[in-house]
Amino acid sequence: YAFNGLAQGGTFTVTPSLAGTTFTPTSTAFANLSSNQVADFTGSCLTSISGLVRDGLDGAVANVTVTLTPGGATAVTDVDGRYTFTGLPLGSTYTLTPTRTGFTFQPATTQVVTSSCTVNAVSTIFVVTNGLFTRYFSEGATGNFFDTAIALLNATGTPTTARVTFQTTTGQNISQDVPLDGVARATVNPEDLPALASAEFSTVIVSDQPIIADRTMRWDASGYGSHAETSIAEPLTTWYLAEGATIAGFNLFYLVQNPNPAPIVVTVTYLLTSGAPIVRTYPVAASSRLNIWVNTVDPALASAEVSAVISATAPIIVERAMYRDVAGQTFGSGHESAGVPGPASTWFFAEG
Repeated sequence: YAFNGLAQGGTFTVTPSLAGTTFTPTSTAFANLSSNQVADFTGSCLTSISGLVRDGLDGAVANVTVTLTPGGATAVTDVDGRYTFTGLPLGSTYTLTPTRTGFTFQPATTQVVTSSCTVNAVSTIFVVTNGLFTRYFSEGATGNFFDTAIALLNATGTPTTARVTFQTTTGQNISQDVPLDGVARATVNPEDLPALASAEFSTVIVSDQPIIADRTMRWDASGYGSHAETSIAEPLTTWYLAEGATIAGFNLFYLVQNPNPAPIVVTVTYLLTSGAPIVRTYPVAASSRLNIWVNTVDPALASAEVSAVISATAPIIVERAMYRDVAGQTFGSGHESAGVPGPASTWFFAEG
């Protein structure tokens, strides 16, 4: 590099920079410049270590603490089971150790060497070999109009028993144990339980093997309408819903599950196509569910297109249901979706 035509007597500082690289020295200063000068720098790249924590079905495992030694730095896996350590010097040897209460991992630890300047030069995967796995649904209803069915699949090859707990809007919790062979499916019909013959509820499913859980809801005795959703792996303190409408006969509902053993406060920020957001707070009892009929929250939401940010004082589960009467038929059409855990700069849709 060279800088030409600099004014004599001037004061200048030369500072190199390159993403993922540190330099020695970090900069060189020249005061009262009177002749040609040389400033050499030595660059050393910084590397990163990233990886995944998965269960036996290759599903993501969140909230696992991965410790990096020496140094003691920690990273917690996100909802996709990912962890990353950045800014690590080249040629260093580290030991990675995953921990989460009640879980064991394979391998228990692993040693890595930062041998390349490529970003994410080292990728390490840990697999959970033992632990309690939990899945959640915030939506569910039974009675004269709605029917709910939950399908459970154990594909691990190891038998397990799933404890399915239904958390109602009144705070009542009703549990049912469902045994599953090593490769087996079972269907749970909440309406078969006397306490859930007519109820609105959320669901918590716990097992010592990772299982798949899907929910289907149908309405009317003829079952002319239905929607489905897969279970959610982890409660979060903030959820996002981009879609929502109360115009043209749509009924919009937010279903919020508080799986925590203590009451919480939920804050919903309703985002409109124009005008200021509308903010409302809702208390939610411990181990229960909240149903928000958005059409009735505020006159400005009675006929609107609306997104929402839903946050809480403790981790929650959020889903959204939309229905529309068609040709005199109650909820002649409808769909349902879980919230997303956060904004992203890129999204993909396979269908269109």
